[in-house]
This record gives sequence, C-alpha cells and structure tokens, in this order.
Amino acid sequence: MSDEKNNYDELIELAEKFFEKKKGKNANELHEFYIFEKYLEFGNQIMVAKYFDIPTKHVSTVINNVKRNLKKQIQACL
Repeated sequence: MSDEKNNYDELIELAEKFFEKKKGKNANELHEFYIFEKYLEFGNQIMVAKYFDIPTKHVSTVINNVKRNLKKQIQACL
C-alpha cells in the first residue's frame, strides 16, 4: 500500500509540473492549460465550451491533446 501511495504521489507531482510548464510557455500552451483546468473543474467538455463560448470540437481536441501529452510524460517516467 505504501508503494502505491508513493507512486500515486509521484504521478500527481509529475502532473503538477506538466501543468506548471504549460502555464509559462506561450499563448497556445496557456490556452490549453485554461481549457484543461476548467475541464477538470467541470468534468464535462460541453460545459467548458459554454463557459468559454468556443466550439465543443475545439475543446475536445485540446483536451485529448493534453491527455495524450500527459500520458506520454507519465510513461516516460515509469
């Protein structure tokens, strides 16, 4: 159980670092950060699209891209 908790904590730390980097890079990275942050808050792509008044397809594309990149980061560290 202790090893699982340590692994979980490491993954959370990795994800936090991943998102901190997104906040500081450029306008596109910041755009992805804010969309994904709202997605985590709302848990729903449609609500995010309505919140920002942008197309749902764009929100879906951004979220899928962020998830894919985050998974790559996690797998690279395992």
